[in-house]
Amino acid sequence: MSKLYQRKGLQKVLILALGASASVPSAFALGPNIASAISTLYKLGLPVAIVIGLALIIINGYGIMTSEGDPRKVQTAKENLFSAIMGLVFVLLALVIYRVIVKSFFDLTL
Repeated sequence: MSKLYQRKGLQKVLILALGASASVPSAFALGPNIASAISTLYKLGLPVAIVIGLALIIINGYGIMTSEGDPRKVQTAKENLFSAIMGLVFVLLALVIYRVIVKSFFDLTL
């Protein structure tokens, strides 16, 4: 297979992936479909992320309690606990971004 053919094949794949072909609508032409995809991702992903974050907080709190005074275990559990809390903060910030920005552009209802 020649390199020119491979390059043109790659260009066709990129064009189709970016939606620049006439037969494939662009991302902006898919407004309602993107809106429904974002809404579905929000409805499924948010509860899963919150449950995972809360589980990590519980696990790392238990890790602090059972560290038996070992400074390395306490430090590791504290770092992981802080990371889990920050992860939940980011999830909640994503919720705010979704409700304020995306909802105003696509006029979605929950």
